[in-house]
This record gives sequence, structure tokens and C-alpha cells, in this order.
Amino acid sequence: MESLRSKLNEAQEMIQVQIKEAKTHSERYSKAERAIRLCTNRAEELDSLTKEELTNRIEIQKSLDDEKEQLYEVTRDVEESKKRLSSLVELQSELSKKLQLSTIAKGHAEKQLEKAVIGRAEMVREIEELRRQRDVLHRRIEFCKEKDAIGMVTRSSYELISCGYKEYAAEEIRVATDDFSERLRLKYGGDWTNVYRGRINFSSVAIKMLSSGLSQDAFEAKHGRALGWADRIRIAHEVCSGLGFLHSAEPRPIVHGHLTPSNILLDRNFVAKISGVGLGRFSDQCDERSDVRAFGVLLLHLLTGRNWAGLVEEAMTLDRTALVHVLDEMAGNWPLDLAEEMAGIAMKCLSVSQEAHKDLRITNVMKELDELRKKADGLTATGVSERVIDKFTNKEEDSSDVPSVFLCPIFQEVMKNPHVAADGFSYELAAMEEWLGMGHDSSPMTNLRLKHKFLTPNLTLRSLIQDWHNKNPTVAS
Repeated sequence: MESLRSKLNEAQEMIQVQIKEAKTHSERYSKAERAIRLCTNRAEELDSLTKEELTNRIEIQKSLDDEKEQLYEVTRDVEESKKRLSSLVELQSELSKKLQLSTIAKGHAEKQLEKAVIGRAEMVREIEELRRQRDVLHRRIEFCKEKDAIGMVTRSSYELISCGYKEYAAEEIRVATDDFSERLRLKYGGDWTNVYRGRINFSSVAIKMLSSGLSQDAFEAKHGRALGWADRIRIAHEVCSGLGFLHSAEPRPIVHGHLTPSNILLDRNFVAKISGVGLGRFSDQCDERSDVRAFGVLLLHLLTGRNWAGLVEEAMTLDRTALVHVLDEMAGNWPLDLAEEMAGIAMKCLSVSQEAHKDLRITNVMKELDELRKKADGLTATGVSERVIDKFTNKEEDSSDVPSVFLCPIFQEVMKNPHVAADGFSYELAAMEEWLGMGHDSSPMTNLRLKHKFLTPNLTLRSLIQDWHNKNPTVAS
């Protein structure tokens, strides 16, 4: 019994132990379930976090790839910039070397310029000394020439007294002076007079040539070639320029007061000069408008070649278109547009006292004549004038007439080798070279200073002259 009780007690104790263990296992199971649930939840959270992390990692990888690409582009740009910088550094080095060379060259050039300035100053001093010596020599030559001229005039006077007075024809005077050759000229006067050495009747004489006025003889060519239309436009321009100089005098304008054709002097080249200025200088009754009106009359005289009493009255009844129908035929074939323009200027000058033109001044007239002369020079300077060409093609005209544009203004002969000078006129080359060789620096036509002394061959004019020679062999010979 005791063993059974013992075994029962042991069994009960074992049962109690097993119950305790069961309770313990139950509690552990509950805890394990809770742990499993927690782990499951945690696993789900971790799975969600893993997925989110994976998404973020993909995005980060994408961003990283983009940044790598940008970094590659930046690296490439940096490399290119380095290359450019290297090129710029090389260019800067090259420019620095060139700048150093330029500085050195500039220093040499400045030294050479300084030497040239010093040499030029010495040359100027030498030139001034040569000019002074030349002036002294010229004064001595002029004194000797005048002394010779006075001696010849004195001897001629004694001869005239002993043999009586004799009038010589213009042709005899021309022959005696070798056509007023420059080598025989003894004196050139400021009053447009020239003294020539000549021989008449085996005697040496001094011949004084006075400039002729704008008389009817000049229009009718009694003492040489006739005044062509281009000459007349140039003369009008020169006279207007002279009047403009008088009217712009200070402190008060100088009024000519007696501007008539006889007071317009012409030299052998038809260059005009106003004389008789003192007649109206102190006159209170004359004003600038009287000179402008007188200039209008002079323009009509140049256009028509006539100076009759009713010239102004008749012209005032005509318009400028009708006025060109009474143009002077001795002037050649007037370009009608230039003739009408010149007639319009003349009509304005004649009506200076009227209300429409009461403010007309000679300076305004000068501007219009400047344009008119430019047009005329454009037709005559190159020799390409339709009027001249018509002389060759029109068989009804007299082919024996030499076009004035073919004549050398100095030699008054048909040119063989025409050259254009700085004044725009064409001259025979030998004549102009002789003119310049004598020390002249002014134009033989205008007396104005030449801008340069270069002579340009006028091939067009030479060709026209050659054609004229071919078509007029008798006249040319």
C-alpha cells in the first residue's frame, strides 16, 4: 500500500508537474502565437519597407545615372574649355610677341620719323633759300627785261619820230612776235598787259598788247576764233565770281555800278576779268541790284551775241524757251537745255526789282551758274559732245569749220596729243609742258591755281580729232 501510495503520490506529483508543464507550454504557445503574429506583421512591414526601399533605390539609381550623364557632359565641357583656354593662352603668347615686335618697330619708326622731320626741316630751309635766290634772280631778270624793253621803246620812239607814224595790221604784229610767243615776252603786267620783243622792218621793237573787251569783234571772231557756247558759259561764271567777290567785301560791299561788255576784259584764251571797278565804288545811287540787273543784260548779250538798245525790253516779252530761238549762231550748236537754263538765270537777274526776285543776290546766281558750268564742263572736258559728233555725221554743214574743242587753248591749233589738266581743260601736251616748265602753277584758262600738275591723255578727244582729220584731209593739211 505504501508503495502504491508512493506511486500514486509520485503519479499525482508527475501529473501536477505535467499540468504545470502544460500550462507552461500553453503560455509558451500563446506567447509563440503572439510572437508569430508580431513577426508576421513585422515581416509584412519589412516587406513593405523593402519594396519601398527598392523603389527608392531604383529612383536613386536613375537619379545617379542622370547625374553621371550630367557629370560626363560637364567633364566634356571642362575638357573643351581647357583646350580653348590652351588655345587662348597660345594666342595670347603670340599676340604678346607681336606686340613686343610692334613696339620695337614703332620705336624704329618713330626714330625714322624724327630723322625724316629733321631732314624735312632742313629741306624746307634749303627750299626757302633756293626760293629766295630764285626771287632775287627773277627780280634781276625782270629788271633786265624792263630795261631792255625801255631801251627798245626809246629807240622805237626815235625811229617813229624820224620816220613818221605808221599803223601796223594785227597780222604784222602777230608775225613780229612769232604769234605772241612766250620766249619773246618781256613783261607780264598785273593790269593784263603784256610786253613782247619783236622785229618790224629789220628793227627791234617792244610791243605792248592790251586785253580786249567783250566787244562785238570778239563775238564775230574778227581777231581770232569765235566765242563758243562753252566759252560764254565760262565767261559768265568768271564775271559772276568777280561780282560775288566785290559784293562780299568788308566792311561794306563794293558795287561796280557800270558793268557793261566793254568793262569785261578778255585775254588771248578768253579768260575774263572785270575792269572799271572804281566807277561805282563811291556811288550812293548804285546798289547790288543794279549789278545783278546789269549781269542779266550781259547774260543776254552772251546768249544772243547782240547788244542792241531794245535787248532788255524785247527779252522781257519772251519766255526762256522763246529766247533760245535767237541764240547766236557764232557760238556753235548750243545745248538747248543749258541755253534755256542760262536764259532763265538772265530773266531772274533782269526782274531783280520785282517782288518775286527782290531778294536775289549775286551769291544765289553764282550757285546756279556753278551747276550750269559743271554741266557745260561735262560736255566739253572729255570732248564727248553730241553737238561735236553731229559735225562729223551731218553732211549739210560746212566741214571746213574746226570745232573749238579741237583747238589747244595755248597754241590755238588743232591738237595732236591732247591731255587733260587739273583745271578740266584739254591742252596740247607740248604746250602744257612748256607752260608748266616756265614755272606757272595756275590754269592758262582760268588763272586759278592748279591742284596738281599731272596731265592725263584724252584718248577720246584724240580719236575724235583723228576722225575729223580723216574726213577733212584738205582742211587737216
